[in-house]
Amino acid sequence: MGLLLNWRVGAAGSDLSEANFADHSETGGWRSLVPLSPVHLKARREGGDVRLSWIRRGRMDADGWNAGDIPLDEEREEYQVQIAHAGGPVVRTETVTSQGYLYTDALISGDFGTTPAEIDVTVRQLSTSVGWGLPATQRLSLA
Repeated sequence: MGLLLNWRVGAAGSDLSEANFADHSETGGWRSLVPLSPVHLKARREGGDVRLSWIRRGRMDADGWNAGDIPLDEEREEYQVQIAHAGGPVVRTETVTSQGYLYTDALISGDFGTTPAEIDVTVRQLSTSVGWGLPATQRLSLA
């Protein structure tokens, strides 16, 4: 990261002359450290409460076929959960340390008055190196 690299780009099999290739200088960035967006955002009713869940993704050693969780790419597991009116403003932002959040009936009532039919949920994983990762946003039914 931060290293300036020089690249010559052109068609495969061409001679390396300036007529066939272009020179480019690019600096590698922090993008490789940004956590990927979580997947499979879900909401499940538990009485009057709503259990939100998701699955984290990884950038390193995350392509195994065996059962079990992928290695954690970060120092610690931490997520930002934002809950919003469907198509509207955010009403709640929470930080959690696992792949789930219990949105209680009391919190729902405080945020919305009555339980809405749908909410928008956004989840981001934290990287202690670069901050919040790429967001996953899903409209979830609470009916």
